[in-house]
Amino acid sequence: RSLPVPKLHCLVRAMAATASEFLLPSARPAKLGKPITFGPPAGEPAKAAILWLHGFGDQPDGWAQLLRPLRNAASPSWKWLHLRAPRLAQPCYKNTALPAWGQFFSTQCLHAGAKDHEDPDESGKYAASVLAVHAEIARLEREHNLTSQQVVVAGFSQGAAVALESVLTHPQRLAGCVALSGWLPRR
Repeated sequence: RSLPVPKLHCLVRAMAATASEFLLPSARPAKLGKPITFGPPAGEPAKAAILWLHGFGDQPDGWAQLLRPLRNAASPSWKWLHLRAPRLAQPCYKNTALPAWGQFFSTQCLHAGAKDHEDPDESGKYAASVLAVHAEIARLEREHNLTSQQVVVAGFSQGAAVALESVLTHPQRLAGCVALSGWLPRR
């Protein structure tokens, strides 16, 4: 039996209010690289923002180029931030540091039941990335006078997993979440 939408919304908000303590108990925000940013024109206020998180081993540059038609079709008053993941040691590649939002333990395709899908994030890498996204949202609120309800968090693959977790654990309602080829972390 499903809950009525208002009750479900209250339940999700109550869970998010304690998510920082429950899901992310000892993590500190990850140190992200310099993002690629677009719009609005100098001197004009932003009316909304989109945070984009690239996938594992990738950089934001390709996505910034690929999403250009979407940016061109959107309002010029929207601020776009293509975040840059930190370089993290990856156990699946003999601890080689690669741009990533968390750690991967296998080079196999990710699927339900696989170690990477079921990862409880004992290292706190995913939690640190989620907190870094929360910090970017707070910065947008502070520096651009936006509310959380004017911010969309989007991502691809591992970036989509962090986008989903970021939106679900944020203490305020966000405008939305876009997850392309991602998964909902089990934390």
